[in-house]
Amino acid sequence: MTEVSVLEVALYGESISTLTHLPGDRTLFAFHQDYIDDPDRPTLRDCLKRDRRL
Repeated sequence: MTEVSVLEVALYGESISTLTHLPGDRTLFAFHQDYIDDPDRPTLRDCLKRDRRL
């Protein structure tokens, strides 16, 4: 049996997308259409924090 895990991604308390873990160690990130269609949506970005000790 194939197992799929789904997580909701929230931004400021509102669900905006999903992360789906698929077989073969693949992950799918998909925005909800209402988030995409909202011209005033908050911005979601990814970043890495730098270790200031280095």
